[in-house]
Amino acid sequence: SVQVNGLSAMWALIHLAGPKSGVAEGLVRTGLFEHLEDEWEDSYEDEGVAHAIGGCVMQLALGNTSMQTLLTTMGAQGLIGKIFDQHHNLEFHGRFSDLEGWLQHQPSGSEKSQD
Repeated sequence: SVQVNGLSAMWALIHLAGPKSGVAEGLVRTGLFEHLEDEWEDSYEDEGVAHAIGGCVMQLALGNTSMQTLLTTMGAQGLIGKIFDQHHNLEFHGRFSDLEGWLQHQPSGSEKSQD
């Protein structure tokens, strides 16, 4: 679908730019994370969309501790949890194994991660 292709292109852009480029920060500052949340709400049943949203969010965080901190305040772990709860068979083939500790972190007092 066009939606999956667009999200996959964004994921590739974030990956190719790398964590030190400032691209992730610029995208999040201009509303990418909120857009990904909206995409999830609109298309949560679509496994391809879910995979691409999860890939984008985790790619933003990969190797970028300041981005991990910002995404945590935005409820990123909660969004990833919802994706995996809805789509048990999603596979990223170990690409984001370095994020395991971050993904398990549930910020205290964060309303988004608890809904």
